[in-house]
Amino acid sequence: MVFAKARFARDFNCVGPSFSRGLLLSLIKARHPLLEDNLRRENGSVAPVSLDMDSNRRVLVISGPNAGGKTVVLKTVGLFALMAQSGIPVPAEEATLPVFDRVLADIGDQQSITDHLSTFSAHVLAIKSMIESATVRSLVLLDEIGSSTEPGEGAALARAVLDKFREIGALAIATTHYNRLKVYAETTPGVANAAMEFNEITLEPTYRLIHGLAGASSGLKIAERLQLPRPVLESAVGYLDTADLEAAHYVEELRRRVANLEHEKSRLEKERQEFEEWKRREFEQLTGQQRQEIARVEKKLERIVQEMSGKALRELESAGEESVKKYQKKLADAKAEAARELSKEKERIEPTSKLGPSPAAPQARRPLPGGEGQRVRVLSLAVTGTIASIKDGEAEVLMGNIRLRRPLNDLEVIEDVGPKLPDRVHLSISPKHLEKTEINVIGRNVDEALDMTDKFLDDAFLAQVNPVRIVHGMGTGALRQAISEQLRKHPHVSRFESAPQSEGGRGVTIVTLRD
Repeated sequence: MVFAKARFARDFNCVGPSFSRGLLLSLIKARHPLLEDNLRRENGSVAPVSLDMDSNRRVLVISGPNAGGKTVVLKTVGLFALMAQSGIPVPAEEATLPVFDRVLADIGDQQSITDHLSTFSAHVLAIKSMIESATVRSLVLLDEIGSSTEPGEGAALARAVLDKFREIGALAIATTHYNRLKVYAETTPGVANAAMEFNEITLEPTYRLIHGLAGASSGLKIAERLQLPRPVLESAVGYLDTADLEAAHYVEELRRRVANLEHEKSRLEKERQEFEEWKRREFEQLTGQQRQEIARVEKKLERIVQEMSGKALRELESAGEESVKKYQKKLADAKAEAARELSKEKERIEPTSKLGPSPAAPQARRPLPGGEGQRVRVLSLAVTGTIASIKDGEAEVLMGNIRLRRPLNDLEVIEDVGPKLPDRVHLSISPKHLEKTEINVIGRNVDEALDMTDKFLDDAFLAQVNPVRIVHGMGTGALRQAISEQLRKHPHVSRFESAPQSEGGRGVTIVTLRD
């Protein structure tokens, strides 16, 4: 039995029903399993039904066209109640049901020749038995209540029966074609209308249940679709009672308006979902672009700072104390300029996203540094270091093996107290002699060539060799263009030009360095 339930749940895409403590009955896209199985064999699909009832809406009156699906709704609700209480999954998206003590149903024709029962008599006896056994925990299902007799008396009897079940407190669902019963459902507390939808264009039912609306029986329209002779249809329209005709027109107009509102609601919901999806994609795209741009700038800034630090380190290693003092300021100024430009670019990028968070308010600057050993941030360079000494409004900042002198107002204290440095640090390095005035980068890739050129220019600058030659060859021109771009931004370069034709022409660049 367990495996059978599991296979059934898998084959019919079922869910485990929930049980409510009160009288909440909620089915979302429920499908009658037998009907679905039959339609599958014909390559068709069943129209799902959604239904809601509770203690404030105990009685539901379903109206609509013949063959529109009213009886299927009754059978689906009754079958789901029995399946749920038997531990069988139900074919629906969601299902919440009360625990019923009885499921009472009067569906179909119960006439009996042997028992001398007419259709109407059979219905009355069934209803009598249901009234006698129904409780507040019962589910009552009545198909075509009050039918098979004179419409006026049938409608009156149907109303009285529904009043009785409402008095008992049972959940009751009834189907009808009587306009009087539709009005009763609209005007009586605890009773609600629901309609089976009918397509006015194709003159066919859609089998969709619409809550809060009385349905038109559309008998004449169905007869027209079934090709009943036109003269017969015209005569039938003429025989209609004026009050019934007006009520039918009213119900039809109301149904049409509700259908239009439902359609408009669906359209607006679809547009809302499309807008939300577009907004989500735009947000992700803009956020991604911003992150990529900031990451690119930060990477570029880090590379520039590393390059400039490397240059300063090489100069310190290659020069004596006098050379250090002479060129230290030039290197610091070059680094400061590069950092300022990239900092401006980063500040330009970060506020561009309108979807991103607002930038934080600037914080008040901390006190100026006051002693050796303090950790500070060099604001103009966006780097950190440790104060080695302070003199005449300037501090000597140690960054690894690099020393820079910066004004105190260009420094921001990171830590109030830091470890004390030795009183003095001596650097004694002999200057390096440059043995050649030319570098050949032919055969190198762009990155290798740029690194070699950068080091060569540093060495030439420190050795005061001027001018120098860079041999890069003609080739595709990519290497020459990259080196030209490097020279144009290099702090040591005063100007550069191609060599005369007799000395290599466009395959060689002659560089004049700054004094």
